[in-house]
Amino acid sequence: MILLICAALGLSHAYAQFTVGAKAGLNVASIGNVTVYPSNPLPGDLESWTLEYGYLPGAHVGGYARYAFSPLFSVQTELLYSQMGYKISIPTVDLRGHVYDNVTGRMRMHYLNLPVLFRLTVPGSGLFAEVGPQPGLLLGSHGSIRTKTGERVGDVAGASGPATTFDLSGVAGLGYRWKNGLALSAHYVHEFKTSEKEFIPRMTRKYAVQLSVAYDIKTF
Repeated sequence: MILLICAALGLSHAYAQFTVGAKAGLNVASIGNVTVYPSNPLPGDLESWTLEYGYLPGAHVGGYARYAFSPLFSVQTELLYSQMGYKISIPTVDLRGHVYDNVTGRMRMHYLNLPVLFRLTVPGSGLFAEVGPQPGLLLGSHGSIRTKTGERVGDVAGASGPATTFDLSGVAGLGYRWKNGLALSAHYVHEFKTSEKEFIPRMTRKYAVQLSVAYDIKTF
């Protein structure tokens, strides 16, 4: 048994490869479980609104470093600029004393993310699965509120805006890598740390689907 373990460690050391590359792609993001308890009374017996939410497309771009322990197992660390966000339909809102009905809010958030992904590759194939944590730093945010006619009636902006500065999410996905270093992948990103701010999202979590193209620039 000891000989087998030593042999496996020796094979892993002999195979070990370090690769750097670049990736970019599309984010399709939103939030869930959006319930608001306004300070002003609502019509009838309503105490809260459950808002309708929608998806907001964005982009991500950055680089990565991958260490392959064997043909089957590797760890990839990425540094990405990533756009998250959401759209919500609001029944009524009071802005500077003027009440607007059936408005749409859009919020764009800009993150610097550091995913750490553990990758398993199917033997004899380029197909892989990966999962891991994704810490993120909120760089800034901006948003707008528009009426049904498209009139912009409100803005939300600031360095921290509607979310906490530090974000922690989980990432899981599948992909395929060709021998020339080109790879395509799809990931699901789900936020674990909820916002502590009073503005939306207050007790919600962000999520997104990511579609990426990556290329291994150099292997050492």
